Amino acid sequence: MIKEEKINRRIAYKRVNENLNQLKNSPQTIESIFKITFSHLNYTFLQVVTNAGIKEITYHEAYHEIERLGTYLQANIGENSRYVGLLLDNKPEWIYAFYGLLMYGYIPVLLSTRNDQNDNQEILRKVNAKYLVSDLDDDLGVNLINPFSNKSNDTNHEHRWSNEVVFISSGTSGPNKIVSFTGQELCTQVFNGGDILKKNPDLASYYKNYLKHLVVLPFYHIFGFVAVLLWFSFFNVTFVLPMNLSLERIQQACVICEPTHIFAVPLFFETMVSQIKLNVKMNHLEKKFNKGIKLSIALQKRFPHLGLAIVRKVLFGKHLSRILGHSIKFCITGGSQISEEVLKIVNAIGYPLVNGYGSTEIGISSFADSKNIKTRLLPSIGRPFSIYTYVIGAGPHGKELFVKGDSMFHSALINNEWVLRNKEEQIRTFDAIDLKDEQYYLKGRVDEIFIGPNGENKSMSQIESSFALRHAKDVTLIKNQNNELMLLLSYASNASDYQIAHDLSILENSPEYIANHIQKIYATNLDFPRANGIKIKRGKVEELFKKNFEEFKLLNPSDFRDVLNNEKFDGIILNKVIEIFKQKYPNNQIDAHTDYFNDLNGNSLDYFYLVETIEKEFNLEVKNNLTLCRTPGEFAVKIKELSTL
Repeated sequence: MIKEEKINRRIAYKRVNENLNQLKNSPQTIESIFKITFSHLNYTFLQVVTNAGIKEITYHEAYHEIERLGTYLQANIGENSRYVGLLLDNKPEWIYAFYGLLMYGYIPVLLSTRNDQNDNQEILRKVNAKYLVSDLDDDLGVNLINPFSNKSNDTNHEHRWSNEVVFISSGTSGPNKIVSFTGQELCTQVFNGGDILKKNPDLASYYKNYLKHLVVLPFYHIFGFVAVLLWFSFFNVTFVLPMNLSLERIQQACVICEPTHIFAVPLFFETMVSQIKLNVKMNHLEKKFNKGIKLSIALQKRFPHLGLAIVRKVLFGKHLSRILGHSIKFCITGGSQISEEVLKIVNAIGYPLVNGYGSTEIGISSFADSKNIKTRLLPSIGRPFSIYTYVIGAGPHGKELFVKGDSMFHSALINNEWVLRNKEEQIRTFDAIDLKDEQYYLKGRVDEIFIGPNGENKSMSQIESSFALRHAKDVTLIKNQNNELMLLLSYASNASDYQIAHDLSILENSPEYIANHIQKIYATNLDFPRANGIKIKRGKVEELFKKNFEEFKLLNPSDFRDVLNNEKFDGIILNKVIEIFKQKYPNNQIDAHTDYFNDLNGNSLDYFYLVETIEKEFNLEVKNNLTLCRTPGEFAVKIKELSTL
């Protein structure tokens, strides 16, 4: 990276203020944002992790690629089209195509690669898009343009900028919403980014004189677009793109690129905390870990900056390299409810994490204050930016959040017509909310609120997350006609009775399971629909359950109790397999039912080495059979079965 972009907090503030002042004195269009973003052409724009190492792309190189791809798109689309779909995962070409479309007069329609194909096809039909920029082979009924097919170096410098972007809501509750933001609303969102920096000065924290953002949120998502791409590129920060979003690749990117910032949905941090707790448990370090957490919080409360430095270097220093590394300086989460436990553990181990709020229709509207750990530990979404007004209204399920402000969407597609937003109208978010000590607290989606037997309102998502099942792919609660909870579990087709029995035993001992009187449990091999591949669409799961009821098997926990007690293994075979496991994980307690992935946090590469070792030990050449096994007991059963053939 170049010498000129070495940064400290003072330089960061100066750059932010200079860019914001330029934007205030501009026409405040998308073109204005672009010109300021790409005014520091020699700065490093992207660090892309590849099999060959790190590929660096400067803002200047990206500008050239935007013009080159935009010229190619213009030649293939022509001048008669207005809306053009953009369907790509996070990669440099997404950014090139996005700005290339805008630069040559088209309006990008940002589609999710994790959406159902029929949903994306219906969205393209509604906006009357005839072209789609994508590297996928799916036939969505429009003309497909693959950006990787462009081999030409031609550039057309006669730009005819459009000033509008179309976003699609995730459709977590109900159908996808189609909304449009113009440059004016997007510029206001950029100004909000400046406000966040004033309230959260740690946002300008750097590592080895650099600021870098590790991108895990998809650019087509409003959170990923505004809080990541729009804000950080406008302030000329470097983006780190991992090879994929597996934990191994994210950790790899953290090690070799040393990013300073991560913004992600709560699920990302919940998964990280689950793995931390699992490793602590497997190494019998619960008491030591809990003492460390308490000491860390006490240190950071007494000495905010020095305490955090001690935590990162001494208290949890040697452990950070196995999580997200030592370079991460600031994290933000948002998009759904997050637990106090997750906030506590992430902040305590040395990664400052704050919570925020927004949605596709309203953009990013608030963030909590990060100045001290006391406020970071609260699951508050903070207070709204000055241009927003939060109103708590009464709904059928209790208190709901309504929002009013200038940064919200410009128009929405309703009944195949674009309807201009009434700026005086409050937007209903369908989120349950609470206000305490001038801080707002998200309680979940109003249609996910369950009134328990004791009259307490609970979020079904929070109840689900409390179960911590080890083997189910997906866990979803739905309500029947009598407002009673039913639990739906999705398993891989090769899930064993023992794995299901183990999950059911966890459920039977779960306080939330007992307290909420869950009536029935069903299991299936069907995958549950997800919004943007992240959050389960509860309504869609209900439809799936009703339409494919024969694919769901009613489970009775009492029928599976004997499975845990009666499973018998060949002792000699089992002990040999356990010894092979222990060679790889000598510090872990391993028995017949230790799950390689869930309990030992094993990765796929090491797993195949483990299988090869077991094959050699037992003189087997049946890898396709053994790779269905995850525990020493399962390996022992399969080996005995194969030995008798």
